[in-house]
Amino acid sequence: MQSLTYYVATSIDGKIARPDDSFDFFVNEGEHVTDYLAALKAFDSVIMGRRTYEIGTKVGVTNPYPWLETYVVSRSIEKSPDPNVTVVSEGVADLVRSLKERPGRRIYLCGGGRLAAHLLEHDLVDEIVLKLSPVIAGDGISVVSAMDRPTKLALVDHKVHDNGVVVLRYRVERRSRRPAPTAESGRTPPPKRSS
Repeated sequence: MQSLTYYVATSIDGKIARPDDSFDFFVNEGEHVTDYLAALKAFDSVIMGRRTYEIGTKVGVTNPYPWLETYVVSRSIEKSPDPNVTVVSEGVADLVRSLKERPGRRIYLCGGGRLAAHLLEHDLVDEIVLKLSPVIAGDGISVVSAMDRPTKLALVDHKVHDNGVVVLRYRVERRSRRPAPTAESGRTPPPKRSS
């Protein structure tokens, strides 16, 4: 079974890009870049939202990770501009579940914040790796969009680089599952207690 890792650069104030999708405020040189490029070799596939994907297409890059099986989540892209990129317009959680069931290594979630929130709410993200740049971006796109409830994380590793970038690796704690509401009451039954 494959795991899904949200591997993303962020500012101190939790921004992955400016409102116009630019991200030139990140530290883009140093050992953390070399580590990131090496980490990409551990993935079999990548999934990203439309805005993340369009950062590349605006400069003519239609397949930013040609060695990975690539999925782009979009309701507005009607046809993929690249034969090796699959556009997914609905059933994203089901797609990720099916990818996770396959044998292989890992799935790379490279953005954006809305897709990350959607997959976290469906309990499909296993790990979050934040490349924390020493900058406050101000206004911008959040690393995770608004969610209905908190998601607990457990810090499993960290690395502080000389250029001030801190890489934090978290395991996503699984939420306890509550039974669905019953038809008779419309209320969720209390969890069963073990004896």
